Amino acid sequence: NLSLTEGHIAGNSSFRDATALPAGLTTLVVTRTWNTAPVSVTVTPSYDTKIWVENVTATGFTIKVDTASLKDEKIYWQAIW
Repeated sequence: NLSLTEGHIAGNSSFRDATALPAGLTTLVVTRTWNTAPVSVTVTPSYDTKIWVENVTATGFTIKVDTASLKDEKIYWQAIW
């Protein structure tokens, strides 16, 4: 259980990271090795688009965006168990 009223969550790339979404693509597969699948994965794009997560498993997940960017962008994600 976590209760955070101010500050930040420190951690490593095993449960949060930023990954590159190459220009022109609308799908990105993130590969990780976990003991169990996360209960939730939140994603935030670095540009204006709709974004969602599919196929969450113990080996990763798929990020999809509604609109491909004309340049490489970052997608920030966080997995929660």
